[in-house]
Amino acid sequence: MKKLYLCIAVALVGATAAKAPDRGLRFDSPGVLDLAAHTLDVKLDGALEMKPLAANEAARIAAAPKLTDEAQAILSLSDDVYGCATPSPACSAAGDKKRLAESNGRAKREGNTLHVGPAVFVDWKQAETKSADGDGEKHWYLGTLRGNGYDRVEVEFEHDSPGTFLINPANGKVAFVHNGSDVVALSPDGKFLLTYDQSNSPLALRIAALDANGPALAVSCAGDANDETHVEFKGWRDASHVELAVVSHGVKSRLAKANAVQFAVSEGRWTLAAADVEALRAMHFVCKQQR
Repeated sequence: MKKLYLCIAVALVGATAAKAPDRGLRFDSPGVLDLAAHTLDVKLDGALEMKPLAANEAARIAAAPKLTDEAQAILSLSDDVYGCATPSPACSAAGDKKRLAESNGRAKREGNTLHVGPAVFVDWKQAETKSADGDGEKHWYLGTLRGNGYDRVEVEFEHDSPGTFLINPANGKVAFVHNGSDVVALSPDGKFLLTYDQSNSPLALRIAALDANGPALAVSCAGDANDETHVEFKGWRDASHVELAVVSHGVKSRLAKANAVQFAVSEGRWTLAAADVEALRAMHFVCKQQR
């Protein structure tokens, strides 16, 4: 089951898996909002202001290293959370058991089913046949996420990099991110999460709010992308600024040109500043937010 995009789902857990009840809550359960899909069920109608970025800020961002370290560019995976120096089912099971015990009953296992509040996750395995490959999913409870208290459940896909469910303990809403291969970066205070697919086009970049009412889509950006253009994550500068560079190679030159980009939020409103605004517009880069 190759999933070619990152997704983040926002749904009430009561709507879980009508399509496949024996597999529990999944990224494609009814009501899921897929942040990396070509089209989204949740529509944002407020245009994000795009303005020039100060020259000194643009130079600083362009010169900053691309972040690939897991602590800054993706959510930590279960082996890191559990302290498994050598990945093994035994180490993962022990780490899962410890985190479940620390949840004070909020998360528990019953056979192949993991309950986290009202959310129900089912481990399953489908045997290989003459006409189809085998498939399966395994879930691990990782405790709570820093800054926002959301519960984390990692799903281990048989044929893909892991994903992460983020569960709001207060209202039962769930977010899913395709972790391990995409950029999935939390703000320092845990209130926002930036995510985008590094490998597939068209470019789809989203920022989600992970507050008491969320998870919810805050910003959605889309634009052209090809083999000559890619996005480099430069990090969250602080809790309200996140920085990237759109790097492209000119048709007549092999020299890469980095267009520094900075998203900023103040009192719930987002803005976007770029070193070369016209270059972003030329690649049809457009961002929207809720009014």
